[in-house]
Amino acid sequence: MGGMGGMGGGYNPYGGMGGGMGGGMGGMSMEEMMQMMGQPPGGGAARAGGAADARPPREKYATQLQQIKEMGFNDEEAILQILEQTGGNV
Repeated sequence: MGGMGGMGGGYNPYGGMGGGMGGGMGGMSMEEMMQMMGQPPGGGAARAGGAADARPPREKYATQLQQIKEMGFNDEEAILQILEQTGGNV
């Protein structure tokens, strides 16, 4: 009968959200994603309202870098770039 069970067609509430695992961000850049989430481009220094931390990113985000590496991500340069953009928000 015409129920919603099974693997057939039907409505997919997540259909327009980037295609699941490996689907990316639907063509959006990191800056567009941050603007959509209400964060200013450039990340933490603009949000903090204080003076920017002048330490190198590897030193400034050492704890967050270690946390992310423990999750299995190993590209330190990419991780540090994203940490800079998000102000260290893991």
